[in-house]
Amino acid sequence: MACSKIFLGNLPELLNEIMPYFQNDFSTLHSCVLVNKLWCRLAIPLLWEAPFSLKIPKNYHYIEIFLHNLNEEDKTQLNKIGINKNIFPTSTLFNYPGFIKCLKMVEIAYSIEKWIEIVRNSATQEQEQYSRQILPFKLEYLNLQLMINSSDLEKFLKNSENTFIKKLMIYYRIEEQSEDILSYIKKYIMKTKRVEYLAILSDVTDLFSLTDEVKEFESFNIQVQKYDDLYIKFYNFLKENY
Repeated sequence: MACSKIFLGNLPELLNEIMPYFQNDFSTLHSCVLVNKLWCRLAIPLLWEAPFSLKIPKNYHYIEIFLHNLNEEDKTQLNKIGINKNIFPTSTLFNYPGFIKCLKMVEIAYSIEKWIEIVRNSATQEQEQYSRQILPFKLEYLNLQLMINSSDLEKFLKNSENTFIKKLMIYYRIEEQSEDILSYIKKYIMKTKRVEYLAILSDVTDLFSLTDEVKEFESFNIQVQKYDDLYIKFYNFLKENY
């Protein structure tokens, strides 16, 4: 009976004695975390007591767990150096910083540098993947809602230059220190006559309200409309077509 209880993990007093023997066996500790709540509660402190140690194999994303309690101002500062605040977890199962028993500044600095490198590379890969998206040769309607910098939009427009769009809507919020997107719209859409109807809305203005700009687009046979007028509500679309 005693043996069966051991294998079932029902003897906390024995597990408390056994678990420390796996202190440096990280693979076994990770397996223990998956057994049940008791095993997890005993294994997690051992895994997190020296997280910055260079001896521990890691992908450095554990740093995001330590930073999840940052205030919005601090997260905004990180965003300025290319670290999206959305990567931080909104909650954690344990108070992981409370498990730390060993801290070495050299190891902390090295780990943070590696983490920043990984996060930035990941963001770059996502942007490149976005910019390589391929659209069909003809679209009846396209509604873009953008929260990217203007250089990313330029890549997207370049990689979809063979697509004709009958009705194009763009709502955008430009990041700080980014150029206005209108110059790219003129270069890659207006001058190539890729659109028949166009509506652009930003946080500041609607393209339709800019008389001179509207006339310029019309000279290329592109009709600029109010954003709300061109916007297709999903319910109405279904009602009219099905």
